[in-house]
Amino acid sequence: MRRLAQEIGVTPSAVYNHFSDKNALMLAIKIRIYDEFNKFFENRSSNSGDPEQDLLELCLAYCHFSQEYPSRFHFLFSSILPKEWSPP
Repeated sequence: MRRLAQEIGVTPSAVYNHFSDKNALMLAIKIRIYDEFNKFFENRSSNSGDPEQDLLELCLAYCHFSQEYPSRFHFLFSSILPKEWSPP
C-alpha cells in the first residue's frame, strides 16, 4: 500500500482512508473491471434471439476483451478473491 501511495503521489494514510487493506483495494479494482467487462459485452451483443448467434457474439467479445485489455483480463481471471469479500 505504501508503494502504491508513493507511485500515485499521495500519503499512505490517504490510501488507508479509502481502503482498509490490500484485499479491500483488490476487491474494489476487481469490481470496477468487472463493470467494464460487462459493459464491453453489452455493447457487442445484439440479443438477436438466435442462441447460436448470441453465443458467437459472446465468445467473440470475450476474445476481443482479452486482446484489447490483456492486463485487465489477466487480473480478472488469474486472481481469486474469497467469496465473503464480495458485495451482495
